[in-house]
Amino acid sequence: MDYRYYSHHVINSQMAMTDIEQTVGELLSGQPPNLPVSKYDIMRKKAGESRPAIMNENLTIIVAAVIFNDNGQVVMVQEAKPGCRRKWYLPAGRVNPNETLEEAVKREVLEESGLMFKPTTIIYIDTSLIWGYWVRVTYTGYITGGHMKTLAEADEESLQAKWCSLEEIKSHEMFTLRGEDIVPIISTAFQFFNNSPATRHAPILPTQHPHKHMCMRIVLIKQRQNNLEVLVCTEDVPHLPVIKDSVMYNDSIWRLDKDAFKSSNIYLSCGVIAVEHCGRPHGVADGVCINFLVTTDTNRELVNKKYSWFPICNPELDMLLRQRLCKTMNVPYVCHS
Repeated sequence: MDYRYYSHHVINSQMAMTDIEQTVGELLSGQPPNLPVSKYDIMRKKAGESRPAIMNENLTIIVAAVIFNDNGQVVMVQEAKPGCRRKWYLPAGRVNPNETLEEAVKREVLEESGLMFKPTTIIYIDTSLIWGYWVRVTYTGYITGGHMKTLAEADEESLQAKWCSLEEIKSHEMFTLRGEDIVPIISTAFQFFNNSPATRHAPILPTQHPHKHMCMRIVLIKQRQNNLEVLVCTEDVPHLPVIKDSVMYNDSIWRLDKDAFKSSNIYLSCGVIAVEHCGRPHGVADGVCINFLVTTDTNRELVNKKYSWFPICNPELDMLLRQRLCKTMNVPYVCHS
């Protein structure tokens, strides 16, 4: 099985598109709008209450990698840290200041497994407030060089690495896992490669847009009869709403719901369609913006005049949006709370 190549779902329409439709189309292609976040800052707290996201102070970003070989085995590493020594885990670690997510995952895979890694897409994102505020971005891709670390090469990063089957990882017969949290991540990646190209998301890599804060852009789609509409904030330049100081989906959608609608909606989370992170300069660009696709089938009254529903008239964009409302077409997101 060749794990290098994926399907691409892009818009090639020759028909005219509005600015909003163009933005939605770019997001579905993994390319967020190249505008400063302050342009979209519609959920700002009172002045002075919001702190920038600063790596290793009030924010931890973790990267991990699920790497398969042609036999469907996964790279696993044996931990060297005192608290989890000799237990097994995916190659993973913290992003350093002034480091992009891709640079970080390449470094962690090399340090812990001895292998050179080429990330091709984000496969899974999870966040947590249980043990401090952290975001984990898990990649998949393929090996370009290096060699699997042996016990003779053990260091402070890891003791060794090896290929393991999903059955071995789930059964615990050969080794003890550092944490069960990686099992659903590996299972999701395995399922991704076993889905047909037509039913899995195209490669999604972070766009290196600098963000001072953590934030989530919501692409909220409503089906009205046979037409699709997207929620737009009309303040300043019309744009898709961004919830500042959050990459927790439940919190973000609750804040948007409270700000925009007269009564609560029923929402269906479709997953992540794009990620933005630059990482440098440290202290002013450590934040992450997660772009989330959400749908609702209810017609609640808008209570805030700065919001409106914008119709999707481009037929190719309409068709692509309907495809992407299927969860398997977007990056899975899990919030541990």
